Amino acid sequence: LMYLNAEELQKPEDIRYKIRNRPSENILYNFNYHNLNNFAEHITRDPNLALSMTNHFAKINATNEQQRWISRTLLNKFDGQPNNTNNQNSLILIFNLESFDKPDAKYLEIKEEENLIVVTIQSEDASKKPEYFGISLSVNGVSKKISEVDHQIQGFASNKTKNWNVLYTVADSLNAAKAKTPESKLLRLDTNEEFQKNPKNVSQIAVQFFFAVQDTAEIQVVYDSSSSENLGFSDLTPLINKLREQTDTYYKTVFPNNKQLPERYQKCAASAFYNLAGGLQYNYGDLLCNVPESKTCKSKKGMLSFTPSRFGFPRPFLWDEGFHLLLGCRWNEDICLTSIANWLDTIDDNGWIPREQPRGEELRNYIPGLVENNNEGNPPSLFFPLLYLYKKTESSGKVNIFIEQYYQSFKKWYYWFYRTQNANKRSGGYADRFKWWGPIEEINLGSGMDDYPRFNGTSVSEVNIDAQVWMIFWSDAMRLFSGDLGRQADKIFFNQRFQNTLKNMAELLDKSDLLYKDLLVDEETRKQHTFSQHFGYINLFPLAFGLLPKGSAELNATLDFIYNNDTIWSEYGLRSLHIHDEFYGVGSNYWRGPVWVGINYLVLKGLKLHYSDVPEAVKIYTEPVSYTHLTLPTIYSVQISVVAVSLKKKN
Repeated sequence: LMYLNAEELQKPEDIRYKIRNRPSENILYNFNYHNLNNFAEHITRDPNLALSMTNHFAKINATNEQQRWISRTLLNKFDGQPNNTNNQNSLILIFNLESFDKPDAKYLEIKEEENLIVVTIQSEDASKKPEYFGISLSVNGVSKKISEVDHQIQGFASNKTKNWNVLYTVADSLNAAKAKTPESKLLRLDTNEEFQKNPKNVSQIAVQFFFAVQDTAEIQVVYDSSSSENLGFSDLTPLINKLREQTDTYYKTVFPNNKQLPERYQKCAASAFYNLAGGLQYNYGDLLCNVPESKTCKSKKGMLSFTPSRFGFPRPFLWDEGFHLLLGCRWNEDICLTSIANWLDTIDDNGWIPREQPRGEELRNYIPGLVENNNEGNPPSLFFPLLYLYKKTESSGKVNIFIEQYYQSFKKWYYWFYRTQNANKRSGGYADRFKWWGPIEEINLGSGMDDYPRFNGTSVSEVNIDAQVWMIFWSDAMRLFSGDLGRQADKIFFNQRFQNTLKNMAELLDKSDLLYKDLLVDEETRKQHTFSQHFGYINLFPLAFGLLPKGSAELNATLDFIYNNDTIWSEYGLRSLHIHDEFYGVGSNYWRGPVWVGINYLVLKGLKLHYSDVPEAVKIYTEPVSYTHLTLPTIYSVQISVVAVSLKKKN
C-alpha cells in the first residue's frame, strides 16, 4: 500500500512508501497491535496530506492446505490541524510476484466485476492452482460498485527479483501519464497496455483509488490460496474486535507484571512490544563481505529477525537480536528458535557470524556499499534468550532438542571468538584475555558500542573489560550446555576458560578508584600500560553480570559511580558516557552520552538477580525514572536513545 497527494508529485519520494523521512515530516506510523501470528492493527497519521488511516491484517482459519487472510484499510476523518492544501488523495494497492533467485512461470491477471476487482495469480505450470485476491470498498459508509469509484489499474512486466523497488516504477507511470495529459488535475497511473501486449509477463499490478480529503472509506483485500469464493465486502468489525481482545488477553498473560504500572505506562509498554513485533522481518539473499569467497556471504540464505527500526535500521543485527528475543521468546517460542537458528545457519566454516545481515538488494538499498568485515565479532547476546528458554521449568522438550542440534554451531562460534578476539593477536602472552578487533581503533562496531572512546592519546586498547565479561558469560553458558549434554571433555575445556577468564578480569581493576576498566597500551612502544580514563557503560559490565562479590569495595565503588548526577546518572536512566568526558556529546554522539535501554536493562537485571539484598543496590533499582519523554510520538528500539535529544551537561 502506498499513498500520495493526487494533485502534485514533485519527486518519487513524495509517494508515501516506507516513509523514510517520517520524523522530519511529523508522520505518525505505529502498530496498535501485532500478535506475531494472525492479527495486526496499524495506524498512519499524516498532517501533510490531512490523512488518517488504520490498517488491519487478519488470518482466517489458515491451514497447511489453504491460506486465507484479509487486509482492511480505513480512511478516517483527520483530527487536528492539517498542513495540507490538496483536495484529493490517492491510495495505490500493489500486487507483486517475487521469485527471489528462482525463476517461475507465474503471472498476474485482473478482472473487474460489478462489486469486486479480482487479481489472480496464474501459472503456466498446469499443476499449480490459481490464487486469488478480491478488492472491494465502501465510501462514506456506503458499499460501492467498482464503477462508482474513480480508479485506475496498470500492469507491469518487470524483473521479479527486483519487484521490491516499486516506488520508482509507480512514479514513472504517474509522470508518463501526466506528460500525455498535462491538462489532467489528478495524477493517474499510465494507460494499461501491458495486459493486451504480453499478459503472461505481468508480475506487478497497481490498483489506484482516488478520494476527497474529507471522505471516509474502507478498502478490503481478501486473499485465498485456492478458492475464488467469498472474496467480497463484509462486516469485519466483530472479527477485529475479537482479535483485539484475544491479543490483549495474551499480552497480559505473557507480561503479567505490567498491570502493576499506571495505565499510561501499561499502554506505553504494550505499544513498545507491538512495534517491536511489527519490525519482525524475513529477508533472503546474499551479503557483501570483505571475504567474498566466504560461503555465508555468497550463499543466499533466509533470515527471520526483529529489526531495530523499520526505517532507520531495517536489517538484522546480531547483538540487538539477543535483546529483542528476550521479549520475542516470551511471546512465541517457535519464532524465537527459528530466528536463532537462522543466525546460526549463517555461520561460516571458520565460525564467523556476520554482525549485520542485510541479505539481498532490497535491504542493501538502504545503506549501499555496506560490507561485512570478518574481523569483527559481536557480543553473544543470543545466549540471553537461549538461557531463558533452557532454564524455564515449563519449557518444552523442543528447546533441549534445539540446543543439542545446534551445539556444534555454538562451539564453532565460540572458538572463532576465542581465536580472533583474543588480546594475544597483537602482543603475545595474553591467553584468556579479550579485546574487540576491528578495522580502526576509533570506531569499534564489533563491540556493539560503536563510537564509545577506547583510546587515550596514543594509547589504544590492549584488553577490553566488556569483551572479557562477555567471554566469562559465554564460557559459563557453554559449560552448562556441554555438561547437560554429557560432553565431559568440552565441559572441562569451557570450565577452564571460565575460571581463567574470570581470574584474569582482576588485571582490569584500577586500584586507585576500584573500578574495572579497559587496559590500554602505548601504540608505538607496546610497553607502557595504563587504564582507560573514559568512564561509562563499560565500567558497569562486572556488576551487570553479577561478578562483583557482595560486600566488596569494588561493588561499593561501582554503585557510588552509578548513583551520581555528576557521572552517568540522569533522571532518564544511565548515560552511556561520563558527563565530563572530553568526548561527551561529541561527533556522531551515538554511545557518547545518550541513554540506551539495552545496557540499562542489563544493569537493572544485575542489581535484581545478584544484589537484591544490598541496600545501595536496592535504592538504585527502585529509583523512579522520569517518563516525561512519553509525550513523544516515537518509541525508540532497544538500542536507540530513550530521549529524542542528547542529555547535555546543562540539560
